[in-house]
Amino acid sequence: MENDRISPGTERGISESDEALLTAFFNDNRQEIEDNGFSKAVIRQLPNRNQRLAWIWTTACWVVGIVMFFLLDGVGALQKAAQTVGGQIMERIFAIDIPLKLPVIIIISAGILAWVIVANLFFFDRQEINRFEV
Repeated sequence: MENDRISPGTERGISESDEALLTAFFNDNRQEIEDNGFSKAVIRQLPNRNQRLAWIWTTACWVVGIVMFFLLDGVGALQKAAQTVGGQIMERIFAIDIPLKLPVIIIISAGILAWVIVANLFFFDRQEINRFEV
């Protein structure tokens, strides 16, 4: 009966006799399983500590940048820059003294569109298109 009492130092709360039985069972039935390089392959697949630190640093920089963008009124600055650049472009276009400006703009736009279509038809890799098909 003395071996059946629960040891005060045992964290799992099992009796000493059960502990001895379990220890004897596992010692008698120990099996060695060959690794065959499995452990090394698993370790190679784990993320590198440097990669994790780089990811954390990149994420932190993005968060700080986004917060600073909104705190320093980045949206307003972008709007002002777009208005300035857009205004300058429109000034340059309308400064050209060519009669029938609209047809010129339409012809240039149609030429660019045709060039994009031809480039996509003849130079786009067909395997890239098939990659997106289900």
